[in-house]
Amino acid sequence: MSINSSSLLQSALVDYDKYIKSSLLSTSPYFSRYLGNIFLSSATLSREISKYKRLIKISGNSPLQPNTLLIDYGGCHGFLSYILYNCFTADVLMTDAFSESVNNSSFVWSFLDTNRLKFATTLSLSAEVLDSDSHYNNFVVFSYDVIEHIYNIRNFFTSETSFSPTSTLHFIHGSGANPFNLFCKYRDIKSQIVFEYFGVSNSNRKSSCCSSSYFKYRYEFFTKSLQTSSFVAFIYTLLSRGLIHDDLHSFSKLSFISAFLSFLKRFADIGVFNTVDPINGSWMERHHNMFLLINTLKHLNFNSIQLLPGTYPISNISSFTNHIKKIFNFLIKYLPFNLGLLISPDFILSYKYEP
Repeated sequence: MSINSSSLLQSALVDYDKYIKSSLLSTSPYFSRYLGNIFLSSATLSREISKYKRLIKISGNSPLQPNTLLIDYGGCHGFLSYILYNCFTADVLMTDAFSESVNNSSFVWSFLDTNRLKFATTLSLSAEVLDSDSHYNNFVVFSYDVIEHIYNIRNFFTSETSFSPTSTLHFIHGSGANPFNLFCKYRDIKSQIVFEYFGVSNSNRKSSCCSSSYFKYRYEFFTKSLQTSSFVAFIYTLLSRGLIHDDLHSFSKLSFISAFLSFLKRFADIGVFNTVDPINGSWMERHHNMFLLINTLKHLNFNSIQLLPGTYPISNISSFTNHIKKIFNFLIKYLPFNLGLLISPDFILSYKYEP
């Protein structure tokens, strides 16, 4: 389907001045800054539209089939939902695990037709969709910068297979945590180190996030639960990287040798620098083993699996940066054997489940 980016850009600018700008004043600082940054200028807005258009392009004609529901999974600020709403006549559901994001989004986008655009606070899609809207028989699930935060990715894939056993499902996940691009790895490792050992200011957090560095949170937990020397608590804190709060108590009962072996196994699964918020279980820009993810999808009987390099979003202005991006995009498009992943800013994982 051809999407008129210029028309969409103009509509978004009008809606921002008329509805969105004033609504942001009543949302949380995190949400207001996150969505507000998209509308900083015409150039930034056009780049965001370009970024999400790539996901829609991969969906092909799926959104045009009858009785289709488009799902913006982990939508956070709802901007992808807004684009889907404007590009298709199908119904759109924006879901997020955190009620704060859903409440803010439903408030900001309330000027749209709420019969077509719906919101749900959920980790499980089926509970919110099928019970009340069983007439849908085709689902296209979009997400961007979500898959790298999911705590247990295998459980996530498994839940997708039971989402709607009799319906056609198409999942399209985009992520900037590209494990093949060395620049992406360097950028994300810096973020992982900051969140693990230093934390960030409260203004840069959701209210559901850990209020200190992840290391400090786990250290304080082990200091209280182990009731031993600070050195032992320090060692257990190091070895518990990648665990959430619910796992810490049982981990504290392990002997040192068992804790160390547990760490080695986890180290093999999650990599060197990946770290997780112990409160909400959100990984900090986790770089997945993509070959393991694809094998997992095959084992769960998903089909039409594609791992694709993303392209650099281009703004609507002529600039040296845009010219360089166009050169990179040309190389990404024509490099053989998916080698474009080495220089692409993100990746797109697409797969289907057809009963």
